[in-house]
Amino acid sequence: MDQLGEFGLGVGLYYHMIAVVGLMLAAAGAINAHTIAYFKSGEYSDQQPGIEGSMQGSAICTERTGLLDYFTIMMLFGALSLLGLHQEAEAERMDVSEQTAQDYSIIVQDPDKDATDPAEWREFFSKFGHVSYVTVALNNGDFIQTLANRRSIVNSLMLETGGEGPLFERAMNVDKPMTRKEPLPCWKALLQKVGMASDVVFWHEKLREITLQVRAMGITKYEASKVYVIYEQEEGQRKCLAALTTGLIPALLESSTKISTSRKFRSTNVLKVEEPSEPGEINWVNQHYTLLYRAIEQSSALLFTAVLVGISALIIWATSLVDPVFSAAFISISNTVLPTIIKMITAKEHHLTDSAQQSSLLMKIIMVQWMNTAFIIYIIRPRPDLLTEEYVAQISKDAFTQPILLLLDLPGKLSHYVLAPMAKSQLKMNSYFLGSGWFLAERYSNMLKTVFVALYFSAIFPAGYFIAALAMFINYWVNKYCLLRIWRTPPPMSDFITKASWPHNGLQLGTGSVTSVTPDVASLGISAGSPLYTDFYVMESHHDPWKVRTGWWMTDDQKILVTLYSITAIVMTVIIAAAYFGKEAAFSIYHLFHGAYKPVGDTQGISYSDVAQIQAYVPQVSIPTIPHPLLATDLSKLNRDHISWSGDFDHYNLCSSSDLPDIKREDRVKLFSPCVHFVSDDHRCSIFAEAPEDPLTKAKSTNFKKEVAVSTNFKKEVAVSGTTTPINTP
Repeated sequence: MDQLGEFGLGVGLYYHMIAVVGLMLAAAGAINAHTIAYFKSGEYSDQQPGIEGSMQGSAICTERTGLLDYFTIMMLFGALSLLGLHQEAEAERMDVSEQTAQDYSIIVQDPDKDATDPAEWREFFSKFGHVSYVTVALNNGDFIQTLANRRSIVNSLMLETGGEGPLFERAMNVDKPMTRKEPLPCWKALLQKVGMASDVVFWHEKLREITLQVRAMGITKYEASKVYVIYEQEEGQRKCLAALTTGLIPALLESSTKISTSRKFRSTNVLKVEEPSEPGEINWVNQHYTLLYRAIEQSSALLFTAVLVGISALIIWATSLVDPVFSAAFISISNTVLPTIIKMITAKEHHLTDSAQQSSLLMKIIMVQWMNTAFIIYIIRPRPDLLTEEYVAQISKDAFTQPILLLLDLPGKLSHYVLAPMAKSQLKMNSYFLGSGWFLAERYSNMLKTVFVALYFSAIFPAGYFIAALAMFINYWVNKYCLLRIWRTPPPMSDFITKASWPHNGLQLGTGSVTSVTPDVASLGISAGSPLYTDFYVMESHHDPWKVRTGWWMTDDQKILVTLYSITAIVMTVIIAAAYFGKEAAFSIYHLFHGAYKPVGDTQGISYSDVAQIQAYVPQVSIPTIPHPLLATDLSKLNRDHISWSGDFDHYNLCSSSDLPDIKREDRVKLFSPCVHFVSDDHRCSIFAEAPEDPLTKAKSTNFKKEVAVSTNFKKEVAVSGTTTPINTP
């Protein structure tokens, strides 16, 4: 389990959480074992033996069972609280055990727009320690995305033509249009408008269009939007954050009393300095989008999601009036289609990091799944039919559907066994074996949905704890197999999305405690089709949700328990709201004016350059059809060992003559965010060798003194022999 953290802190914590939650649910099921046995026995109902499988052991909350359910909720409340603290400690342990670029770095959120020179930023931040890297993110996101789209079109042409030959050369000539020998059939023209049935001529026209866009955008002068600084020592980062951290409002108004004039950039700018996300999480295309723009965009997307959920609820309600079978069928379809639509909506949002985008996706998918799986069904279902055998089966079967679909990997099988053999070239066939895409947010949402359903119906279906626990362990191994065998390797993620899931954990526990005490649930029985205890179904209705609701038919012990349960549910809801929502709101307001910086763990005393395989903040953009990210910076001023992947970097670099053939190199590099490596004296060595003879004059060269920066995290054997000095270093 610890090794799974090497895929990123967020991925490691996901597997840790799913295993621990599975154990908690199994413990909750064990506590309710007596309740399940009682519901199965003839003492409760002689109709229970006629029901098969997991549907046995579900019924009303009576005086024999209510106390156990109450104890279970309290146990889960305490266990989830401890799990939250344990996860924080686990995240800190994982973070300290592996040195990453984040441990040495800071980000400037509001740089001067004309401050695009890395040397100027290095000089400013060097007062806190040696600066090893400076990356100035320009507001060139649209330009980079357009270049990446152009490269994707070129890649599609390579797949269609094999990447060589006169046809490929002809297709790459954008100054001369290509024509078809025969007119395109209507059906094929229609398919091409939706991105299907593409051919060489289709991609050639796309290449002509986007090349014109690139030429128009290549004359723009771009400005600084963010600055990433990496210190050689962790102490440098911590000193910087302790000295310069301030609130958002003082940074906007340039009026912080904490920051002296000497610590203002250019003596005027109160910088908004924070600890950044990991390099692999940065979305370099979206760095120039403002906080206000992103807030409006994400609020609109959330509102649109709520409208979709409302429409889905109306359809479920309408179909339930006609036939419950239609309603169940639509719920299954909705749970499959709506998350896909939501992923498309979230993909259009402009988040600064992948973790932020995953958290946005998590919130929307949870909204859909909780509503479809529990709330809507509970609201529209006639109370006497709430615990029919068909309904209980519907509650439990959903937990095992997703693991089966993940293992089947139907899109992957289609690519491997149908599309790949039909490929026209080796390159195109290889493109079908890149691995299936996946979202960590979707994995979290499915886990939370299973837990939510188990808690929501725990009072009437205690066996759901065991079903949910089994689902957790099955999902753990299925997800682990998919991570190592089926899915595309994800970029490393921080624990941001794990922290974002905790409010949902608290919310589902609070909701479960409230639903456990509702009198409608407390008065229902189970049978093959008719309810038990129908004499108790008629009870006084209260419209005040905070009033303790008891039935006239309850015994004194039951009324005491329901009253205790109601008070506990209210107190628990208040505690959860204060802990998960009030705390965040209070800190958000505090950070607006003061900011906050709290170091995690102790420094390790390891230099940035001494950490093996450590990354730098190298601007890049990912395209699904291309196996490696496309680099978007001048590679001559950085150490290529600090790029997050290995391969032909020059081939995957957008700052090249092949992508921008009409622009000179000195003008081309100004269009891209500069990333500069400043090597410290401790990691620099001077190599002197005998100057080689000039093959024309046979004279010794007088300008052969080379000072070569050698990173100590990559051992190099430098051979100095005679007149040659082979050195493989940037």
